[in-house]
Amino acid sequence: DGVWPAIDAMGHRVLGQFRTAALTDPLEVLNLAGYHSVGHWHETRAAGDPAAVAPEDLRRLLIERHGERDGLVGRTWVQLTNAHWPD
Repeated sequence: DGVWPAIDAMGHRVLGQFRTAALTDPLEVLNLAGYHSVGHWHETRAAGDPAAVAPEDLRRLLIERHGERDGLVGRTWVQLTNAHWPD
């Protein structure tokens, strides 16, 4: 509720969130997100920075709640791919 609104305001789009059908402990979730470019992804990593294009109130919320999110996440990894749309 607090981390993603600032990043969404910067143009991030959730394409889907998935988990396996089997219950795992800890729960594993795959977050599939869309960005305009690799540079755009890098910009959203600094969404709490005052220079970011996210609104001030959303940046404050992100900074306040980021610790909560980090407490929930045991492991994270990023894989960047490019979509290639035919003309």
